[in-house]
Amino acid sequence: HILDMQHSLELGKTLENLTEGTVIVATNGASAPNLMGFYELALVYKEQLSNIKSKVQVKFTSPDNGAFPVPELSDFFAEKFKTAGIELVTDFKVTSINQKNKEIVSSDNKTINYDVLVLPPQLKTREFLANDELLGSDGAKNISKTRLTVRDYDDVYLAGDAYDFLAEELSGSFVTQARYISHRIAADINGTFNSGDYAGSVTLSAMTGLSKGITVSYSYVSRPKRPIESTADFRFKKHYSDFYFSSLLRGII
Repeated sequence: HILDMQHSLELGKTLENLTEGTVIVATNGASAPNLMGFYELALVYKEQLSNIKSKVQVKFTSPDNGAFPVPELSDFFAEKFKTAGIELVTDFKVTSINQKNKEIVSSDNKTINYDVLVLPPQLKTREFLANDELLGSDGAKNISKTRLTVRDYDDVYLAGDAYDFLAEELSGSFVTQARYISHRIAADINGTFNSGDYAGSVTLSAMTGLSKGITVSYSYVSRPKRPIESTADFRFKKHYSDFYFSSLLRGII
C-alpha cells in the first residue's frame, strides 16, 4: 500500500521492476485513508507505462457502482480511467486475498487475478470501533457530526480515520477535524464560549497524470463540482509531495 514510507518505497521498487502482468489498485470505500492517493497512483503510473509502451495492464476496483464514492466525482474518474486505458471494475468490495492463486475475492465471491496488488490495509481504529462499547449498538448515530463528540460526552471526540470510517465521503477531512477539535479544547481551557459547528469540510488534491492535477473541496452542505484539471494543481501536489517525503527521509518530520 501507499500509507507509510516503508511500504511506499517497496511498492515503488516493485512497480519499477515489473515488465508485464496486471497491477490492481483497489479501494474499499470512501473511508479509505488517503483515498485520492490511490486514484493518483493509478493515473500517474499508467501514463508512465504508456510513455514506455509497457505491456503492464492496470485495473482499478471500486466497491461502489461508480469509479468514486462521491457521486459528483465518479463520472470524472470513470472518464479519466477510460482515456488512460485503465480497466475499471465496479461493485467489487475486496473481502479476502488468495495469495496462493494471486487473486482478490469480492463479497459476492467474484475473483480477479493480479501480479501486483495495491490495497489499503484494515486499520486498528476500525477494530477498536467494532469491538468497543463506547459507541453502543447505534454506532455512528451516537456521533455528533457537527461537534465530533461521542454520545452525551462533552470532552470525548472522534476524528481522523476513526470518524471517516463512520461518516462516508469524508476521507481527507482529518486536518479540518483536528483544527476544529483543538479550537474547542482551547476554548474550554480558556473558559470562553464556543458555539461553532464542524462543517465537514474536505479539500483533496491529486495529480491526474504527469502534467495535470485537480483540487476539489466540499462539505456537509456544499457538494463538490466536477474537477477541472490544471497544470497549477499538478505543480502544487507534486511540490508538496516532494517536500513532504524528502522531509520524512531526512527526519525533519
